[in-house]
Amino acid sequence: MSTQKEKEYLNSEKNENYLKEFLEDFYHKIAYNINIDDFENFENKIIKWIRLADEIIYIELMENHQNKELWFSSIIGFSYQYGIGKCEINKSKALELYLLAVSIKDDDDMDHNYFKRLNSTIGKYLLAFYYYKDIIASKRNSFDWTIQSANKGSSSAQYQIGDCYYYGKSDVKINRRKAIEWYLKSAEGDNNIAQNKLAFYCYYYGRGVGKNDRMAYKWYLKSAKGGNTSAQCSLGQCYHFGMGTNKDKEKAFRWKMLCKRNRDRSE
Repeated sequence: MSTQKEKEYLNSEKNENYLKEFLEDFYHKIAYNINIDDFENFENKIIKWIRLADEIIYIELMENHQNKELWFSSIIGFSYQYGIGKCEINKSKALELYLLAVSIKDDDDMDHNYFKRLNSTIGKYLLAFYYYKDIIASKRNSFDWTIQSANKGSSSAQYQIGDCYYYGKSDVKINRRKAIEWYLKSAEGDNNIAQNKLAFYCYYYGRGVGKNDRMAYKWYLKSAKGGNTSAQCSLGQCYHFGMGTNKDKEKAFRWKMLCKRNRDRSE
């Protein structure tokens, strides 16, 4: 797009909201629907979902956005990896953009940080897929492979191992204490899903560890700041009832409203 009118169109408020919602939807699909045992179908579903939308407009809007590197580098990278929109397949470019996304740091603007964190989290998942796609496809259902990846520091793999021990998956016997050990490693690697799991399933209910409202609050807070909608709602409850922290009706209202807004956008 080259004319002034077209540039104004690209920067309009409507398109700004459009792109933010798309970023959030992409995050929810990749963070909450990922299944390492069904990677190939998951990948195809994401590509199909993007192409059902106006893929050319989406990608062009992102590439012309003033915050394209901070907010959308992960999705643009995905488009280059698979040739979506007007992007020709360029895996080196995709890798460059994934690495950019995962290197992004917070600043003082909380709203700005929210979209940067979504981009960074998406980038972490896509970077893992980029490196381990062939291994994931050929060794799915392999607990041994996943634990090797977890031991190398992959927060998503650490979370998967935690789930294996928590629910007894992949022929692993249920061991809630070991589950907590792996969830904790993943949570300390900024995996907001693991942080919420620690807070709700472990410390709030006392499964595998002593019930501890203060620890539940601590991990709800970290997860909520990382963009996890379930944690945002639970954090609002913590402030409302004074669970693990002091009562604060104003903070309770603010977190509950943020949770509602994010859930409404993902529906």
